[in-house]
Amino acid sequence: MAQVVVALVIALGVSALLAGVPAILAAGAAAGLHPWLRPLLAVAIDGALIVYSLVIVVRRSRSESARLPWAATVLLVAGSATIQVVHALDVAGSVSPMRVAGAAVVGVLPLLVALNSHFLTDLLVEAPKPVRKGRTKPASKPAPAPVAARKRPVSRESDVAAPAPLRAVRTPAEGVPVAAEGDREARRERVLELRAAGRSFSQISVETGIPASTAKRLAAAA
Repeated sequence: MAQVVVALVIALGVSALLAGVPAILAAGAAAGLHPWLRPLLAVAIDGALIVYSLVIVVRRSRSESARLPWAATVLLVAGSATIQVVHALDVAGSVSPMRVAGAAVVGVLPLLVALNSHFLTDLLVEAPKPVRKGRTKPASKPAPAPVAARKRPVSRESDVAAPAPLRAVRTPAEGVPVAAEGDREARRERVLELRAAGRSFSQISVETGIPASTAKRLAAAA
């Protein structure tokens, strides 16, 4: 079906083009052009109508401005139509309503040439395919680490907390450090010595670092 439409458009355009050639040749003769230059005038005018129509379609398919080719096409159609009407009236010799109507019909020929060129190009030029905007896939989340990798690594020796050092206390008289976890007998003697000096178990605990309850047990075991 599309091929038939294209063929009909071409046939109509060629018919309008050939029908308007005599008027352009007569205009060339009236302008004093050499006989072999007059056909070139027809080619220039009708060819410009065809080319400008093609440019309009192509620029439209590119989403570009087509103001200039449209303006040139309108001027050429108006000028060529004027030539056709004047030539028809000049050949008729006298003016009558029918001859005016015939001149108007002939004046449509340039417009038909331009329109057929435009429609033909519009049928042949493939419209740009719309670009489909695909959905952007979200960034994939990193895979979770294996269970074995999430286990807490075995502590190294440097990570193992070292035992707290033994606290050392100084005797008020001699200043000799006594280990809080030292010999039980030495602690007991120290407790007894301080009790004999009149110290309470709380004071003994403060001075030696031995808990008051432990000092009581040591004193009771003496």
